[in-house]
Amino acid sequence: MKYIKYVAVLLVVLGLAGCGGHGYEGHYVSTSDNKVFNAFSELAGVKKIYIGENFIEADGQRTQFDEIFVRELKSGDFLVFKSGNDEQTWEIDEDGTLVRDLGLMSLRFERVEK
Repeated sequence: MKYIKYVAVLLVVLGLAGCGGHGYEGHYVSTSDNKVFNAFSELAGVKKIYIGENFIEADGQRTQFDEIFVRELKSGDFLVFKSGNDEQTWEIDEDGTLVRDLGLMSLRFERVEK
């Protein structure tokens, strides 16, 4: 009987370990609300990033974070990139597009593949 309990506990623990992630892992292509930036992007080629479980990879460089998670607020949902005490937030649109506000312009990241 104890053997069955241990196996059941082990299966539950393994199942919970496989449930990690924030749900926004995948490849994204960036666009901007700034026409000049879009023109330069077209000349340079499509800007593609990959968001992993705890990192972002762009142009062959990986930026590690302590944690990436979704924060749900009344004003909307945000993807939070946390490193130490610093947090960077990207707004999540209804269609799953990520929006990064840079002040003078904002970048939109649309998922192209998981």
